Amino acid sequence: MPRKRNANLARVVFIAAAVLSLTPWVSSGLALLAGTILALSLGNPFPDESKKLTPLLLQVSIIGLGFGMDLEVVGRAGLHGVAYTIGGVAATMLLGTALGRALGTPF
Repeated sequence: MPRKRNANLARVVFIAAAVLSLTPWVSSGLALLAGTILALSLGNPFPDESKKLTPLLLQVSIIGLGFGMDLEVVGRAGLHGVAYTIGGVAATMLLGTALGRALGTPF
């Protein structure tokens, strides 16, 4: 019977921690740390449910991260990234052409 008690305890602790992590008093970092500790110490008390819900929860999490982004900052970073990409490709092409000519290879 001890296994049944441990499984029930793990379920109760898991549900309590999940509900607590949804409150404003627990930061996302603390919730992640608590989840890691619980998973390593108690295991996953809901393996079948987790297997079904994980893809959906990951998709919702990624969408949620997107909603939290500042579009102006993303736009500025994207413009810098485009400039670096164009510069890197141009430099690579020029260097490759110069090396090709120096080594006498056809292109």
